[in-house]
Amino acid sequence: MVLAYFILPIISIRCWKPYNLSSCYMKTWCCCVLSLIVAGCATKSSVVTEKKAPYDFSNTKERIALPTILNEISGITFVDSITLLCVQDEDGIIFQYDISKKEITHTYPFAGNGDYEGIALKGDTAYVLRSDGTLFEVGNYSADKPTVNMHPTGIPAKNIEGLCYDKKNQRFLIAPKGRSAKGKEGKDIRTIYSYDARTYQLNTTPLYSFDMNEIRAYALENELEVPVKKKKKAPQGEPVIHFRTSSLEIHPLTEQLYILSDVDHMIFVFGNNGKLEYAEMLDENVFNKAEGISFLPNGTLIISNEADSRQPTLLKFKYQP
Repeated sequence: MVLAYFILPIISIRCWKPYNLSSCYMKTWCCCVLSLIVAGCATKSSVVTEKKAPYDFSNTKERIALPTILNEISGITFVDSITLLCVQDEDGIIFQYDISKKEITHTYPFAGNGDYEGIALKGDTAYVLRSDGTLFEVGNYSADKPTVNMHPTGIPAKNIEGLCYDKKNQRFLIAPKGRSAKGKEGKDIRTIYSYDARTYQLNTTPLYSFDMNEIRAYALENELEVPVKKKKKAPQGEPVIHFRTSSLEIHPLTEQLYILSDVDHMIFVFGNNGKLEYAEMLDENVFNKAEGISFLPNGTLIISNEADSRQPTLLKFKYQP
C-alpha cells in the first residue's frame, strides 16, 4: 500500500501532457487498481493468525499447595492483587486466602452445610452459589455480623456450578453443570443464564446456548487431542467432549468468556457473540480437578484444583497477549 502512494504520483506526472491525457488517465487508473490489490493482499495476510491462547498452560508460573480445609475448593474470586476469596463444597464459609503469605487469613461463616459451587464479588458484597441454584447474598461479608439474603434463581437445572459477575452489564452469569433442557433436543445444548444483579430476576431465555456439534467440529478441525468414539457415519470418529461447566469468568481485558470443564480437562474461550474462539486440552496431571477460575485486573489467571490423592492447588498463569 505504501509503495502505491509513491508509484501513483510518478506515473501521473510523467503522463501529464496535453496530447496524452487519455493515456495518463489509463495509467493512473491502472495504478489505482494495482494499489487496491496490494492493499487487499496486505489486509488479508494481517488477519491470518494462529489460534493461540494468551496463556501457556503447559508452563505454570506458580503452583501453590492449599491447606486440607480447602480440599473441596469449588469457587474463587479476587479481592485485590494478593487476596482471594474461596468457597468449598461442604461448609457455608467464605475463606480469605493471601497468595503472598500462602495462608488463610480470615474465615467468614454465612450459612450451614451445603453444596456450594461458586463465588463472586460485587463491591463489599459476596455472592455464593449453591448447587440447587440458590444465590446467597452476603452483604459486608467481612463484618462481624454480615447480612445474608437468599435468592432462589429458578434456573431449570438440578446441578448448577458456574458463577461470575458481569460488572459491565450488572448481572451474574450462571451455568448448569450439564444440560438444562429436557428431551432429545436438549442433549447437545449447554446453556448459560443471566441473573440481574439489581432486581434479582432471572432471564428465562438463556444468554448463551452452546451447540455441542459445533464444539466437536472445532475439536476435529483443530486436531485437539480429545478422546474419540468410533462411529460408522463418522470416519474420523466423534470427539468425546462432555462440556460440563465447573467454573466460568469474564476476562477483564478482552471481555471473552473463559469456561472450565473439569471432567474433560479442557478450557474454552468464547467471544461476546457466544462463538467458540479457542479450546485447549489441559494436562490432567496438573489440572486434576479444575473447579475455580479468576483473573487479576492485569489479566493474570488463577485456576484452583480440588484435591484427589494430592493436595488442592492454585495455579497461576501470566497474561501474554
